[in-house]
Amino acid sequence: MLRLICLFSIAVSSIANAGQFYSYRQWVALDESLRSVYIAGVFDSLLGIVRDRNDLPVTKHYDNCITRANMSNGELAYNVMAFVKTRPELQERSVSGALMNYLITYCGPPPMD
Repeated sequence: MLRLICLFSIAVSSIANAGQFYSYRQWVALDESLRSVYIAGVFDSLLGIVRDRNDLPVTKHYDNCITRANMSNGELAYNVMAFVKTRPELQERSVSGALMNYLITYCGPPPMD
C-alpha cells in the first residue's frame, strides 16, 4: 500500500511541479485517476480565487453543494465530462471553464449577498 501511495504521489507531483494547465481536451485524455486529482485541484483553485475576493457566500454555495451531494473527486470529474459531452463549445475551453459551467448548472447560481 505504501508503494502505491508513493507511486501515485510521484505521478501527481510531477504534474503539479510542472505547473501544467490542461485544456479540456488534454484533461479528458488523462488517466482516470489523474483527471480526478486534477479536477480536485481546479475546484480548490476556483474556490480559492473567490475566497481571495472575499466572496464567501459564493465559496460556501459551491463547497456546500458538492459536499451535500457527497460527490467524490472521481464522480465530479465524471459528471463534468458527461456535462461537457453535450456542450461542444465547452470542449474548446479550459477545465476550469467547464467546471464552473457544470457547477452553475448543477448547484445553481450563487446567492447575491
